[in-house]
Amino acid sequence: MELGQLCDVCKNQLTAICEANIQEKEQGKIIYCTGYEQENLIFLLASQLTAAKLLKEDLKTQQTENQKVIDETEEKLGQLMIESEMQNFNKNGVTYYLTTKFNCSAAAGMQEELFDVLRENDAGDLIKPTVNANSLKSWVKEMMADNEGELPVFLEGKVNVYERPVCGTRKGGK
Repeated sequence: MELGQLCDVCKNQLTAICEANIQEKEQGKIIYCTGYEQENLIFLLASQLTAAKLLKEDLKTQQTENQKVIDETEEKLGQLMIESEMQNFNKNGVTYYLTTKFNCSAAAGMQEELFDVLRENDAGDLIKPTVNANSLKSWVKEMMADNEGELPVFLEGKVNVYERPVCGTRKGGK
């Protein structure tokens, strides 16, 4: 049985119970579900819950796989745009443009040294049990901007910095 069918079954069960209860209430009677109705509904909802959780797991897997495809495609398209010397283009109302994603992370085995450097450079507040990757990225980007686009000497060997060209998208292009 598919999830959609199961939902309809549950919906029909609930509707029938509610309609019966409304009629009973309108007649001034006390409303109780019989054990049979409750047991059926419990099993139906338990099946729906199990199916929904399985679907959630499948969707997480699909999302992870899809993100890999997105990343690979952005990178390939970005490289082709560079080779074609194309900054942007429009297709079906979407603007595709060449941009660069900046990323950095602590170099292997250099976390403590990086923490020392962050503290010495008034960025100790970035340090948690781990350094927040986005905060570190922003701070390193700022340090590089202040150093004519170059990684400052005090960060050399303590962080890995890399850029990759990608193609971003924006709806409503002309």
